Amino acid sequence: MIKIKSQSGSLLVDALLASALLSLILLGVISVVGLSSESGLIDSNHNRALAYAQEGLSGVASISQRDFAELIPGTYGIDISGSWSLVGLPTTFDIFERSVTITEPTPDIRLATADISWQGLRGVNRSIDLSNIFTDWRRDLPVCPETHADYFSIDANSISISNNGKTISNLLTSVNDLDCSIELDTISITFALVTNNKTRRIRINGSNVWSGNVASGVLIDHTNVILDAITPVGDYEIRFQKNASGDTLDFDFGFADGSIAQINGIILP
Repeated sequence: MIKIKSQSGSLLVDALLASALLSLILLGVISVVGLSSESGLIDSNHNRALAYAQEGLSGVASISQRDFAELIPGTYGIDISGSWSLVGLPTTFDIFERSVTITEPTPDIRLATADISWQGLRGVNRSIDLSNIFTDWRRDLPVCPETHADYFSIDANSISISNNGKTISNLLTSVNDLDCSIELDTISITFALVTNNKTRRIRINGSNVWSGNVASGVLIDHTNVILDAITPVGDYEIRFQKNASGDTLDFDFGFADGSIAQINGIILP
């Protein structure tokens, strides 16, 4: 007798096994994708928190540069509204809360710690903090009790004239004590011979600090220039409206502290 084997039961079992195996594979894939997505979100929030902490310390650095005395020990929020400032309560943005704690290891050192906290997935509280040390760099600067004018000197020996007598250059000013600094703020130029001559442009060390058209003896308020150990010399180039060859000039140099240095009788070539 010929026996015919029934395969329907076997095929059913195979189909069930294949379906179960496929389900396991899909479940594994979905789990991996879910975990990967969750991990990506955690990493994204961590990186954002790190950036906010770094920004907070940059704000503290800005305050320190402006006025070290503002870094009073305590815990604050930090905010920028025109300029960085410490505020009474922690600042919040999106899911993050930022606070800055200032401590005082020594009178001229501050330790600042920026703390960022947020609520992560499934309600887990997370936080990150960064710290940096700030020093009162001005504390080590030498004290120069005299006025800026007391540290100012001028050398007209190398002065030259060009542009048909309308431009002088190599009028050298300097700070005569490199432990101090002076800040050039204003200038007035008086012509002895061509009294209706006018000043049109001023450059110091190659940079244009003022341009206009002012008469003899009128005060010119130009862009401030600091002379110190890094830039001890201010090389003036001044353009006039008319030929100033052979004229005698008087200068009043004004400084940021209000002092004035009067230099009279400079004879042009």
